Amino acid sequence: MATLNKGNYEDKLDITLTKICKVSPDKAGKIAGITKTINVEVSYKGLTFKDVMAKALKSDIISYQNGVARKNYEKLVNGETVKINAASPGANYIDPEEKTIENFGNKTEEEQLAFIALLEKSMKGKKGKHV
Repeated sequence: MATLNKGNYEDKLDITLTKICKVSPDKAGKIAGITKTINVEVSYKGLTFKDVMAKALKSDIISYQNGVARKNYEKLVNGETVKINAASPGANYIDPEEKTIENFGNKTEEEQLAFIALLEKSMKGKKGKHV
């Protein structure tokens, strides 16, 4: 097994990563549970280790900016350094179907009935179009 270090940051990689994910046609479809499961393969062939790390950093930074930083904006000090631990990539992944079922169980009966009505409304005209 090769060790990655600054000396080989510029070596070209030949790696393909695969992830199974669910895709919905739109927000209403997502709420209604209309999904297709697909396998997404991302090829990193020809990129260097440095390129791949830059992509990972960009994703982590955007996630931090849109989440924790925005939520704690008033506590941030201009020019400060914030340290983020990226030890568990993908740890924040939430299965949308599981989350919908969990949220449904936490609603009052009135809220559940309103949600069911919303689902029924979004299904009108889609008979026979199960995915």
